[in-house]
Amino acid sequence: MTLGRNYPVIRNPKLVADDLLLRFGTDSDGVILNRSTALAADTALTNVLIGTPVSEALAANSLIISNVTAAGDIALYGNRGGNSEQFLFYDTSAGVLYEMANFGGIMLGLAADPPAPDNAAVHIWNGSAGTIAAGSGAFLVLENSAAFRIQFLTPNTATNSGLLFGDPESNVAAYFVYNHVSTRFEVGVEAADRLYYSAAAFAFQEATTISSTSAGQLIFSGGLMIGVNAAANQIDDASNGAGSTTTYIGNASINVTSDERVKTNIRAYQGDALGLLTSLPVKQFAYSDLAPMGGYEGEYVGFTAQDMLKIAPWAVNTQGDTGNPWQARYEFLNGLMVKAIQQLESRLSALGV
Repeated sequence: MTLGRNYPVIRNPKLVADDLLLRFGTDSDGVILNRSTALAADTALTNVLIGTPVSEALAANSLIISNVTAAGDIALYGNRGGNSEQFLFYDTSAGVLYEMANFGGIMLGLAADPPAPDNAAVHIWNGSAGTIAAGSGAFLVLENSAAFRIQFLTPNTATNSGLLFGDPESNVAAYFVYNHVSTRFEVGVEAADRLYYSAAAFAFQEATTISSTSAGQLIFSGGLMIGVNAAANQIDDASNGAGSTTTYIGNASINVTSDERVKTNIRAYQGDALGLLTSLPVKQFAYSDLAPMGGYEGEYVGFTAQDMLKIAPWAVNTQGDTGNPWQARYEFLNGLMVKAIQQLESRLSALGV
């Protein structure tokens, strides 16, 4: 009996004994062999495994299927709705194994009774996670009935082990990797390091804007430390430590250190403090913008930084050449005020008052 013209069909198939080579093709291109004894790895087997094989060791009574033709491929098909559908293909010339699921996914079951895979994805299953399905667009799904991990095993000399992201513009557009040599995680965007995280440091590798989706707020529940990890450098809503370090906004200090140990050329002031203060113009004005007192829009009585610069230049921050509004540190006038009071007291004493 034949199927079509050239494909003979064995009507009464016989039992094929161990170590009996079953050959296919005019030139014995394909062979099947049930090997009764064990076979060592990478071992040639006449008419079955030729040349210098690349193979794992085989136990006794192993079934071997081999295509011995140079660059000959192997393909497996199934009947899907009356149409042959390839599901496994080894491209010998390219050295690539293809496992195809043309209309569904691929399920790799590591335990008994795995379900059908979700979507057109590779689904690795070791137990049910419950009534949950893979999200749309997921190509790799890992499911277990308990906690599980994904592990990267590399030598401790490896510098980059982790996840790489690519697109048509760059095959490594972004990455999240672990550097074993530096013992830190590294985050990169546009093929450049952006952030390092190690046991003792969280270091941005460039000027970085930190933003929050919560009404523009950024909250540090434990305070914020500037410069070094020390209570004296902490900005918080409660007192910390036994002292404070001078910190700055731009070139303006937030708190003022008055310790004589940080001062040089200390001597008594001999100038006319009263004269300086009486020459300082007191003015009435309104702010055009940046009202300092909670948005108060009325008029103020005080000084201008430009007038103060002429009398007490040490109390004015001109902001260099930045064009930003000048700042006045009124507390730096306290010395003049005390000296002026002392001058008045001296004059009153001289008058017998």
